Amino acid sequence: MQVIDYSTEISIKYGELSHFIQWCTNNCTGKWSVKILEEAGNMPGSYNFIFEKEIDYMTFIVWKK
Repeated sequence: MQVIDYSTEISIKYGELSHFIQWCTNNCTGKWSVKILEEAGNMPGSYNFIFEKEIDYMTFIVWKK
């Protein structure tokens, strides 16, 4: 059985990553993870959020807009 991961790459300003992590902790019903692609500094960093469930992925996409 093939496992499908739902992922999205987003830019996050320095100091705001914890807000996104807290949202996922409180709202996701399945497993999720975040990979740091480029840490934030003076410029926003690049992060890849990966979700096990499509519903968590879709809710995250709508929420972050």
